Amino acid sequence: MVTERLTQLADRQALSDALADETTAAHSPDPSRDGLGGGDGLGGWTNRIGLLLVDVDRFREIAAEVGPDGGEEVLATLATRMRPALRSNQSLVRLGGDEFAVVLPDADREVAERVAHALLAQLEEPIEVDSGGVRRRLKVAASVGVATCRLPREDPSALVQQASVAVWRAKQSGGGVSHFELGAEQPSRQPPIGELRVALEQGDLEVYLQPQVRLAGGAICGAEALARWRHPQDGVLLPASFLPLAAQTGLMRPIAATVIELALRACARWWSQGLEVPVSVNLGASDLMDDGFTDRIPHLLAAHDLPARALRIEITEDVFLSDRSTVAELIDRWRSAGMMVALDDFGTGYSSLAYLRELAIDELKLDRVFVTDLARATTATIVRHTIAMGHGLGVQVVAEGIEDAATAEALAQMGCDIGQGLHFGAAMPLEDFLRRLHQDGDGR
Repeated sequence: MVTERLTQLADRQALSDALADETTAAHSPDPSRDGLGGGDGLGGWTNRIGLLLVDVDRFREIAAEVGPDGGEEVLATLATRMRPALRSNQSLVRLGGDEFAVVLPDADREVAERVAHALLAQLEEPIEVDSGGVRRRLKVAASVGVATCRLPREDPSALVQQASVAVWRAKQSGGGVSHFELGAEQPSRQPPIGELRVALEQGDLEVYLQPQVRLAGGAICGAEALARWRHPQDGVLLPASFLPLAAQTGLMRPIAATVIELALRACARWWSQGLEVPVSVNLGASDLMDDGFTDRIPHLLAAHDLPARALRIEITEDVFLSDRSTVAELIDRWRSAGMMVALDDFGTGYSSLAYLRELAIDELKLDRVFVTDLARATTATIVRHTIAMGHGLGVQVVAEGIEDAATAEALAQMGCDIGQGLHFGAAMPLEDFLRRLHQDGDGR
């Protein structure tokens, strides 16, 4: 078995070998194996396998802060800390960069998630590293994607793709553990990177628009632009099918540039018809740190004959981990120019209240994990007070993930301003959204 130099862990090939060994045939119960049991097998053994992908959060920023040697020391320390959380038959592998993988024989979903949380617990203590001759203590976190499958399985690589989607979702939610859900925004295969590059060059990326409505009255008051890839074989692909791939290969920024161009082009269609509804676009940390990209936004608005108030920029809390002062200055500049700024996925990060105290925003988007759990009294209390807090700060509150009329009514009674979710319509092509806008206007 080949080990890589830095962490002395098995390398990527060992992951392929381990998955091939485990997934080519179902296991019979074997008391000699000491894997964690629990599930549907005899004697406590299961006929499932689990795979964890562990990705260090904001590692690029950490490496920039402590230098290459300090970054390597962080990774080596993480590898040393994770190993004691695993049984002897659970393989810990370094995939490269800041990514690790763990193969869990005889593990169902419950066991796999328990191991994932055990790994994260090992990382809670700050790490001491050398940075230019000075010892520094760093708080390092990670996101874990979990995928499990029943044995035997002919294609081990599918398990890796599913875990990749799960870890991407974990990062989008602010870190922690996320489990792949079959049928949730994932095609039967993951297109190779070459196809995504070609799609960008040929203009195969599109934006779909999801309506945002006033909970008091139901009028459409906004649209979130969401990326879609019209693939020649696989049809229309959702973001979770290709954004993890883009994030690993440096294509996130070109995709962001394409999405904002397409979103403004679409928005110009309805504004030219007198329907003055803003469009929302999500931007990530790398987009905001690129002066060339952010400087282009006013020019794009002008090119499409749109006022600044036609664009709402949505950002998540992770953008402030890069350079908080730069992001704050950028937000102030955008708002001074007339653009609106929304803080997305509110409530899932670690410093939500601190950011609200320091930043001037127009809109707070309550994460769907709260919206879908309103039946719980504690969740309803959190949501009610979050709405009141938002109004006290002079910002609108948007609830994402509304799937039924009862939830919409409950949020309206709590004073929430805007709703978004399947109850009001899934993301749709431009022509369908235009029809919705005109129907909405005719019904007022």
